[in-house]
Amino acid sequence: MCAQTDGERRFEHHSRRHAARGRTHAALFCVALLTGRVDALAVCRTCARGSSTRYASRMCVGPETVDERTAVLASSKVATVASVGGAESNATCTGSEDVAEEEAEWDPRLLTNMLTKANSSEELLLVYNESGSIFNDMHVCAFWSRFGKLMRNSASEREWLRAHRESLDPIREQTARMLPQFETRSLSNTAHGLASAGMRYVPPWTSLWDTLAAASEANISAFDPRNLANLMWAMATAGCKTPSLYDGVASASCMQMDDFTPQGISNLAWAFARVGHPAPELFTAIANRTIPILSEFSPQGISMTAWAFANAQQSEPALFDAVADAMAAQIEEASPQSIAITAWTFATSGHESPKLFAAIEAEACKRIHLFNAQGLPNLAWAFATAGIPAPRLFDAVAAATPALLKRFTPQGLTNMVWAFAKAAQPAPALFQEVSEELLLRVDDRISSQELANICWAYATAGHHAPALFDALAPIITRRAAQFNAQETSNLLWAFATTGQDAPVLFETLAKDAQGRLHEFNEQGLTNVVWSLAIHGKAPLELTSALAVEVRAKLPNFKPQGLVNTAWAFSTFGRTPAGLFEAILAEAETRLGEFNTLAISSLVWSATNIGVVSRTFFDAVAEQLALRPEEFGARELPVVAWALATIGYESPEAFAIIADAAVPKLGNFTPQSLANFAWAFANMAYTSESLFLRIGEQMALRLESLKVQELSNSAWAFAVADVRSDAFFGSDAFVDACTSKECNEKQLCQLHQWSLWCDEIDAPWPRLPDEFRQKCNHTFSTLAASPSNLQGRVCKALQTLGLQPEEELHVEQG
Repeated sequence: MCAQTDGERRFEHHSRRHAARGRTHAALFCVALLTGRVDALAVCRTCARGSSTRYASRMCVGPETVDERTAVLASSKVATVASVGGAESNATCTGSEDVAEEEAEWDPRLLTNMLTKANSSEELLLVYNESGSIFNDMHVCAFWSRFGKLMRNSASEREWLRAHRESLDPIREQTARMLPQFETRSLSNTAHGLASAGMRYVPPWTSLWDTLAAASEANISAFDPRNLANLMWAMATAGCKTPSLYDGVASASCMQMDDFTPQGISNLAWAFARVGHPAPELFTAIANRTIPILSEFSPQGISMTAWAFANAQQSEPALFDAVADAMAAQIEEASPQSIAITAWTFATSGHESPKLFAAIEAEACKRIHLFNAQGLPNLAWAFATAGIPAPRLFDAVAAATPALLKRFTPQGLTNMVWAFAKAAQPAPALFQEVSEELLLRVDDRISSQELANICWAYATAGHHAPALFDALAPIITRRAAQFNAQETSNLLWAFATTGQDAPVLFETLAKDAQGRLHEFNEQGLTNVVWSLAIHGKAPLELTSALAVEVRAKLPNFKPQGLVNTAWAFSTFGRTPAGLFEAILAEAETRLGEFNTLAISSLVWSATNIGVVSRTFFDAVAEQLALRPEEFGARELPVVAWALATIGYESPEAFAIIADAAVPKLGNFTPQSLANFAWAFANMAYTSESLFLRIGEQMALRLESLKVQELSNSAWAFAVADVRSDAFFGSDAFVDACTSKECNEKQLCQLHQWSLWCDEIDAPWPRLPDEFRQKCNHTFSTLAASPSNLQGRVCKALQTLGLQPEEELHVEQG
């Protein structure tokens, strides 16, 4: 038989001495030795100290025998201590007699000390498994506090927990049983430890959190400000939303608000905002308390307090003004996270503070490399949402993003491209890199809002990403019913804008929208009808339903919405009865709010669909007279064409258009020049100086003129009877006409120009005989149609009582 070591003899002696009181003290001794928290001599001396038996009789309960494995491990530990501990480590334990020892009380502080100094979760659970039966509220609190710290600070501990979560079942159940007897401090600290350890309000932890909430609510009046703040931080972190507890805490906190520390205020406000529990009186009290002491807050405390008010949608302008000043003053001490949170807060609240945003931009640019994968997109999102121009900051964000792209969440990627698109900040490289990253993550885990925002961002930025859109289309189609009205309209708009071929997506989204058009606001309705027009397929049933919703909401449409809606319905080629008249009537009452491009577009749509409203066109003429200088090279040709097409008789309006156009003719496109000349000739408003200027511009662009522009211009000059040597005086015009394939109408127009040249004996190159005969033949074989000029002459003669005869064809046509 092997001789016992000193450690084994001491362990056996200690165990035998405490046999009368059961396993408790011996087990605790084993754990102490095993965990290295106390040496044998210290334990023995602690045991020898006598005290009352009340605690011992209450706490010393448990199994009767010492776990064999624990004893072996402990004896090994003692042996190690004996070999290095010097003479004192060999001392024997002397104390009172067994009867006295039975009455000795174990000091609970030793157990607390062992719990608070445990180096790992395994070690902590070993203490619990050996001594959990004698835990009081302080021990439970110490256990969870230490456990929370271990989980918070160590990735390896969190990994261990994922594999051993069931090992917490006994302590979880014991905690739930003991909670009703806890004091307020223990309740608060236990909650804090649980939340820090990541124990959320999900099964099997819900019953524990509910018990904790009930126990806290029952003692809410006894909580001091520090414990109130810690309790609510823990509840909010865990996601426990017991309304009655939050109401009780709100009332108790309002009564003690003057005693809250800055950190306590921040935590309290954050907690209520995090769970979304309404507490307007509490937030008012917090604001009143915070403003005078804001200088005592850390930058993190400032940012979190302001975040809470923004997130809870609590409007406190005075507080936000004070926060802006305080944060701007401390911006150099603020962490990147606090800077990003502050920017997000002010953008979300809509509280303007140019000084603060300027300070944020300057500091963020200096430390952009320190922002993480959450801070960068939040920063960009905030400036875009607030509408703060910051090209230097956006460039810095774009440069810093690629290194962190793999760490971005789908929401972070979405917010990044959305921000750059919203701010109209060009960043093609960034959009391409985000597109490639998104392609690696395309699956159903991307939320509906993120899908809609991604597509909107790429369409708005004009960045072509066909592979990304092809990958997203099936997911969007599959989840069509999950999108809200705004998301549906944005998706249709994005795919129409990019020209992405996705017929199934369009059909599915349109069909889904038809059943709930009443949910769409004015912008949403405009996007839907515009997208269908671009797509080129709009079922009659859907356009009829759209027309009903549009008419019902017309007074709420913005000018651009009216314009786009009118354009879309005119493009369909069919308009439900009365819709266009209603759109024009609505626009007429506030045409002064429209910019000139919007007016010209609305005029084009009305003319294209064939709806003539004299009062509307009178209003257009009035706007021409009021602000002629605002009508540019894009608008003037369209308005002139529309007025001529509907036969709007107004020499004054055409004179205004001509005067406004002359200095801008150099900016007209070839098509605009041709249409402009056609309109004036068609209405017989022929200003020689205007046509000569048009001729000069046409001559400069002869090589780029299409046959339609050549024939329209030639016809217009013939009707206006204005000779333009610049335009027609060289072979270039005839060569351009004969080198292109002409349709029948164009051949007829060129024939009329040729006749006019003969009539005035123009010294210009003529059409080749063969081409001229082709023009003559085409003109002669088509049914004759009276010109506008002929119609006006006949009408004037008829008013005099005359009956003019129809014009006759001659050999020349």
